[in-house]
Amino acid sequence: MKKNVICLFIALLPLLLLNLTGCNSNVTKNKSVSSYLNTKSEFPIVDQKIELSITVLKRANSGSVDKIWFWKFIQEKTNIKFNITQIDDSALMEKKNLMFAVNELPDILYGLGLRTTDIVKYGVVNKQLAELSELIENNAPDIKSAFEQYPTAKQSVKAYDGKIYSLPYIAGDPKNSFSYYRSWINKKWLDNLKLPMPTNLDELYTVLKAFKEKDPNGNGKADEIPLGGTWRDLSPAPIILASLGFITDPTAYYSLSPAIRNGKAVIPAGDPAYKEYLTYMNKLYSEGLLDRDIFVNSTTAFSSKASEDRVGIHMATPFTISPNKWRDFDSLPPLVSNFNAEKMWAGPIKEEPGAFAISEKCKYKEAAIRFANYFFTMEGSLYTWFGPQKGTTDTLGVVGGWDASDTGEIKYDYPQGVSNTYDYILGYIAPMDGNRVGIGRECIGVENRIGKYPTYPAGAQEWRNLTKKNMAPYYKPIYPKVYFPLDVQEKLDSLSTSLIDYIGQHEAKFITGDEPLSNFDDFVKRLEVLGIREVETIYNDAYQSYLKSLK
Repeated sequence: MKKNVICLFIALLPLLLLNLTGCNSNVTKNKSVSSYLNTKSEFPIVDQKIELSITVLKRANSGSVDKIWFWKFIQEKTNIKFNITQIDDSALMEKKNLMFAVNELPDILYGLGLRTTDIVKYGVVNKQLAELSELIENNAPDIKSAFEQYPTAKQSVKAYDGKIYSLPYIAGDPKNSFSYYRSWINKKWLDNLKLPMPTNLDELYTVLKAFKEKDPNGNGKADEIPLGGTWRDLSPAPIILASLGFITDPTAYYSLSPAIRNGKAVIPAGDPAYKEYLTYMNKLYSEGLLDRDIFVNSTTAFSSKASEDRVGIHMATPFTISPNKWRDFDSLPPLVSNFNAEKMWAGPIKEEPGAFAISEKCKYKEAAIRFANYFFTMEGSLYTWFGPQKGTTDTLGVVGGWDASDTGEIKYDYPQGVSNTYDYILGYIAPMDGNRVGIGRECIGVENRIGKYPTYPAGAQEWRNLTKKNMAPYYKPIYPKVYFPLDVQEKLDSLSTSLIDYIGQHEAKFITGDEPLSNFDDFVKRLEVLGIREVETIYNDAYQSYLKSLK
């Protein structure tokens, strides 16, 4: 029965997409419509072909423009010739800064990940980015609808002057995100030692102690590393900080970056509970429960240890570093402590500003925003990742399209040399890695509309399910993206430079025991001299204003 329902839905999908692509679209509300626009229907966007230049991010596994189905499809659909420039992600920062410095901007910046500081500098101050509010109001009904459905998304793209200079990527329910910070524990080791899953810091210590002393990998050697990782990219620190009540951004420098604690934005290193974090980490380090190489480990060095079945708890994805033993791992649920009774998982914010922008010099801004509107439709979200359905004219004869297997799972006929769905989509279908603009696949419920997700590598779906089960129920959003005036941002940058150096040096010394914890009060006093309270106040004032704006 389920299979029949899925197949029926798939058969009806083209009709559904036809209705839903522009379900909110009346083409335009602007009374003084630019003469070049098609006003009779949503597509094509223009009656007479125009050209727009567009710069897009290219990751290492992304295909070249001439191989990507989406670019051929969208040019035919819109009647716009896109002159596309790809920027390798390794050179993104340098080339992005140069474009703005010499003011040689494309009409559209797509997927370049403009930061809030970029938007303030190049939008609010320099006016190099077009202000989009009126363009959205008059030409982009699906963007308007998304902003109504996800009010925090609209807030995320409003600069401090109240204007909009970029469009977001809206990932959907952040509880369903699998691309953020995760922690893993060797469940086989737990079972071997007949230990329960730890729920608090005391129980975690007991588990780590047993991992070190009782040979859980069964090789007869005392070679186990109870808690491992690297100090920045794969640091176990956020596990401990979360148990103490800090909602930190694991992708940033968690000791200095703003964290949420008890409803306020704080800097962890200046908070009294930070001493408890240092005390606990020092205890683990001094007893050999934390990898003694944690501060010098490279990702490669750590991965080598993990692949040898020597690490009990870590933050790397098990199926990638332990391909033969990934089923031994389970996701470690958030912990509590004597200082915090609530389980908390510091998860991603569901919207990312700076995903799409239009330069002020663009002659065809209305056409550009109508192009952007497509990414906020169901068809746009589906097509920019999965591509067209097999047997439809949208394949253009360029790709075979997706189909559904007997189980309802999406499948493709791969060209020669391609062996998995992910590489196929990036090399031949998608304009870039992920939607990255508009509404994400989670927003539209892909599995309920066209079938199951494409086949992931062995273990990938399993760890997604484990994350969703053990961590997502305790989701707490990290500090949001906020916009500071340039002078305030410059003040933050100046103060942070001195603070990050000082914190980085002393954090490691406290943990390794090179500096006694009895010096913690002096450490905090020095941080206050360096301006940590001023930094904290700036971040908290902005956070409280952000919260008020959502009411």
